[in-house]
Amino acid sequence: RFLRDVECVAFSPDGQRVVSGASDGEIKVWETATGMELFLLQPHLPGLYYIRVNQVGFSPDGRLIVGGGDDGQLRLWNAEKGELIATLDGQPDGLRNKGSVLNFAFNTDGTRLLSGTGWPDNSFRVWETATGRELFKLKYEKRVAGIDVIDLGMGNPTDPPDPMISEKRSEEHT
Repeated sequence: RFLRDVECVAFSPDGQRVVSGASDGEIKVWETATGMELFLLQPHLPGLYYIRVNQVGFSPDGRLIVGGGDDGQLRLWNAEKGELIATLDGQPDGLRNKGSVLNFAFNTDGTRLLSGTGWPDNSFRVWETATGRELFKLKYEKRVAGIDVIDLGMGNPTDPPDPMISEKRSEEHT
């Protein structure tokens, strides 16, 4: 049962579970065969305010659940036990007006997570899922409304940009 609107849902890679995120900050995991709620993940609730969850999902191997919301953070949980593993926050401490995490996507092997935020941050960030470390950030002029990671067979698409490669590609096109 939900007290507020459901904002997002996603299937696990094996189709056995569904994760849902709501406007009251709650993230729930459900069993698809029975519809039974398995557990409630630590909600996005700083203080007494509800923080809307904008996107939820599973890692490609199904081991992690990720939720991103209006608090500007991504949270990673163990998908089997529902234990919080990490809170990824690229905003400086004390910043009042964080950009909402609007979306995210894993790379194909699940080792990296790409996130997109809205105003005032308007950025892409790449995170290492094993450590929770931010690898790099790319600033954008507008909110990042949608992202996806596509493997084109040209190396890891979430690796930091290599200035030497960019310079070589520029020379090739002149």
